[in-house]
Amino acid sequence: MFKKFRNFILFMLFIASFINYIDRAALSIVAPYVSKEFNLTAADMGLIFSSFFIGYALFNFVGGYLSDVLGPKKTFGISMSFWSLFGGLTAGTFNFTSLYVVRVLFGLGEGPIGSSNNKAINNWFPASERARAVGISTGGMSLGAALTGPIIGFLALKFGWRIPFIIIMLLGFAWTAIWLKYAADSPEKSKFVSETEKKRSFLDR
Repeated sequence: MFKKFRNFILFMLFIASFINYIDRAALSIVAPYVSKEFNLTAADMGLIFSSFFIGYALFNFVGGYLSDVLGPKKTFGISMSFWSLFGGLTAGTFNFTSLYVVRVLFGLGEGPIGSSNNKAINNWFPASERARAVGISTGGMSLGAALTGPIIGFLALKFGWRIPFIIIMLLGFAWTAIWLKYAADSPEKSKFVSETEKKRSFLDR
């Protein structure tokens, strides 16, 4: 399916961006159900939505540091696991406070995605292909933006507003399992990359 293993890495980054956007935007789709069940005002919901960016902003910096120290494989794996867990725990919230705390921690988990994504691309792709790779990987967010409404809306109408968060959590865990098994910080550290591709990748940097 993939002539070069780095294209598999790029595919995984694309899917991660797709999951990321759906996970992030899901609450806005089901907000009417949540506000009604928890008896929240428009101001309350505004605080809930903004709470995400507290953790997200802080861990943009931490994510960059960890991507350099631990490498993009571990950093992305930890990040996806963490945000998937707290995205799923949204289904277990029961009032303003619990939802607020979960959203802060959820944002914290998503903070490293940008730096991890860019670090992986920098390690795996020669300079002549990096801009294209960044465009494709972040394109997952655009696809997520287009499909979040129909997907989450359908699931919420069919099964209730909590179920979409559980499904997305399971998708995130599945992605993490595949990523940790097959990904590597660079071509030189991967057992799935041929010697020819390793040498070529190194020379093209």
